[in-house]
Amino acid sequence: IADNEKRLRLALGVANMAIIDIDLKKGVVSGLTNGPAVLGVDAVAGEAVDDAFGRLLALIHPDDRGRIATSHKLAASTPGPFSGEYRVLRADGSTAWIETRGEVIAGADGVPARLLETNVDVTERKRADEHLQIVLGELTHRAKNLLAIIQAIATQTARRNTNVEDFIAAFSQRIQGLGASHDLLVKRDWKGVPLDELVQAQLAPFGGIDNRRVTASGPSVSLKADVLQGLGLALHELATNASKYGALSAEKGTVAIDWSIAGIGPGSRFHMSWTERGGPPVKPPTRKGFGHVVIESSLARVVNGEVKLDFEPTGISWSLDAPLEAITPAGLSGTFATARR
Repeated sequence: IADNEKRLRLALGVANMAIIDIDLKKGVVSGLTNGPAVLGVDAVAGEAVDDAFGRLLALIHPDDRGRIATSHKLAASTPGPFSGEYRVLRADGSTAWIETRGEVIAGADGVPARLLETNVDVTERKRADEHLQIVLGELTHRAKNLLAIIQAIATQTARRNTNVEDFIAAFSQRIQGLGASHDLLVKRDWKGVPLDELVQAQLAPFGGIDNRRVTASGPSVSLKADVLQGLGLALHELATNASKYGALSAEKGTVAIDWSIAGIGPGSRFHMSWTERGGPPVKPPTRKGFGHVVIESSLARVVNGEVKLDFEPTGISWSLDAPLEAITPAGLSGTFATARR
């Protein structure tokens, strides 16, 4: 019996469960196992139920107290199973969720004679459920945002490509660029994504950062989700243009991507540039297409900054200047070590 009692207590401790056994005819507690650990109260065999239950009620959250008192009276007077949930207030000020399940057993005369009840601490499960609801809400918001971006890409691409084959090619490439940014967000659990990872991902389809034709250098910076998507699209458009008409379309053409931070603390500024050299002579475009809008005006609104796109004869140059706080909520994520790939 002693061994069985020890095993029971160990099992209840592992399960974070308390068992209450009540003699309803006598109105006393027959036993309470693991009560202090789970419920915060204890009771001795033979103690009046009203006394023990009164101490438990005092620990139950005020918003649940009346409901539990009513449920207890109803359960004790009606044979059959019962269940419910309530919150208890811990000594350290925290709140724990308790799930209770039990059964009232009738005697030979049909009158409730015994109440057996289990109480399990389900606080972690409740927290997990709450976190899941938050995540689902964020996921819904992000999915809507992503669909809005895709719709805008489709609409703008269709306006500039009347030929179906050209539209499919341009649209597919832009969706791939958006997908590369999205993959980084998922990989980082939608938290700050390092800028150098974004640059590498967007340049990968065009040969990547080889430190010969394409170089990238700058301090470690984490990007907000919306900034990452906007900047990712801009880098994709710059790389696409460079590979078709700019520096990357020529054998000796080069692209230098650089970023820096000016200042420390509030008021710090973020600067980024894209500089092409060695490509075909540059001619300013006669009209502004979707790529131009993404590279310039759209990104400027996202980062609350200034974007410049210059069509110099020696090569396209693009620059971004914005408050650091608009780029990343945490400022720098790491040191000022040069990030080269």
